[in-house]
Amino acid sequence: MCKSEITRVYFSHDQDARGDDKIKEMFFDFRKVVKNIDLSELKALASISCYSIYWSIVEYMHRNSFCGKDIELMADDLRMINLLIGIIIGIYIGIIWVMNIIED
Repeated sequence: MCKSEITRVYFSHDQDARGDDKIKEMFFDFRKVVKNIDLSELKALASISCYSIYWSIVEYMHRNSFCGKDIELMADDLRMINLLIGIIIGIYIGIIWVMNIIED
């Protein structure tokens, strides 16, 4: 059996990347130009946006104890709808009970 010579190197991950001034500036600039982007191009960004939302939620949960009411705060902060935040948390992060909170 052949062993792989490739090893995964651990690198430290910024636990508050969204708080970085350059990232904030990127979000700010994107919101200014988004009205000039074709709808089909924006739809193409949807899947990678979910990746960004996922990691934003992970960063939030690292800094804060999570409560169901936090979904609304996260949705506002990320400028997303509550349902999308709830789906990502419920299905992909694994906090199933959160889906019931969205319906309230």
